[in-house]
Amino acid sequence: MRIKQKVFILFVFISLIFSNFTFSQTNRDKQIARMLYELGLYLRWENDFDIEVIKIGVLNESPAFINELKRITKNGYDNVIMIEIIEFKNPSDIKETHILFVPKSQNSQITNIAKKIKGYNTALITEDYDAKKEIMINLVKKGDNYSFELNAETLKAAKITYISEILNKLKGTLITSKEIIDES
Repeated sequence: MRIKQKVFILFVFISLIFSNFTFSQTNRDKQIARMLYELGLYLRWENDFDIEVIKIGVLNESPAFINELKRITKNGYDNVIMIEIIEFKNPSDIKETHILFVPKSQNSQITNIAKKIKGYNTALITEDYDAKKEIMINLVKKGDNYSFELNAETLKAAKITYISEILNKLKGTLITSKEIIDES
């Protein structure tokens, strides 16, 4: 009887740990997928008026995240501009997209990725990346929610502008020149 009880308690304990991890991963996936979708509404690319399909590239993310992103973006923007999700398994596979999301697990590759997309009209979106001078848009976890930091200079270098409402609507912050100098 005691062995059965111990096995049962162990099973319940493992189930609780796994369900908590799954919930937090799912919550992260939903929030980041939603932000990627919404950020596209406030960005303007060099040939913005000619765009019929916004291409969102994602580097080495989980199938659950990809499915969530596809679910959120399936109707595009009001069924006028469609959204295509492109998965990249390695930085060497990256091609030009409108938005490129690089998750935290790939932060060690950011410098190489930034070099690879230099000259592309691509908004690089990172997750919890520390080097403010290198980021364009960086998703940052604050408590249970995600916000973002925006570096206008690096976006401008990629020939991307943003609508200023982005900061208020999506609760983001603009990285100042002082912050970049202080970091250096």
